[in-house]
Amino acid sequence: MFSTNSIFSRNVANTNTFLTNADARNRILISMYAKLSVYVRTIRTLLIQYAKGHFYEVANILTNKVFNRMSVELNNLSADPSKYSDYENIRMGNVAALEGLYQSILQYANLVDSELKLEKAKECEAILNDPVKLEEYIKMLHGRRTLFKESNVTVVKATLKPEYAEYIRAYGFPEGGIFEMDKLALVCKRLNISLV
Repeated sequence: MFSTNSIFSRNVANTNTFLTNADARNRILISMYAKLSVYVRTIRTLLIQYAKGHFYEVANILTNKVFNRMSVELNNLSADPSKYSDYENIRMGNVAALEGLYQSILQYANLVDSELKLEKAKECEAILNDPVKLEEYIKMLHGRRTLFKESNVTVVKATLKPEYAEYIRAYGFPEGGIFEMDKLALVCKRLNISLV
């Protein structure tokens, strides 16, 4: 009979251990990629909608609160780049895509605001370039008895959310006004801020 301590039995045992370790590592990787895939799908959908020109819809979905929550969630999915470099490359690529998309939404908001101001300026220009309208405008101004209408002015106190104050204190004001997702996530975690 064969001895159970033969060279063949030891090689089989080592192979089984190797296969088991490789299988466990593959399962971990599959789980990591599956979790990240949920965010990749969401970001891809937002990018497709933005590319189609649905800026307003994307801006309504990717609010500041959603951006902050996704920052923390994507940061929670981070892995050791020395062990999982490809995974981290994909995760960080999606973080950068989301940051860029958020910056484009802010630029879109600035564009809409500028267009409204331009429309108002065109109305004023129309009055200035039309002598009849200008005369009517001047008569209307002379008819007023007060320089300013009576109104109650209320001022809202400007406050900075704690996570942004801490981010600025720790890392400085972000270039372009977009807070880096991983740094913002670390701040939110450190301050125990619930974003759900």
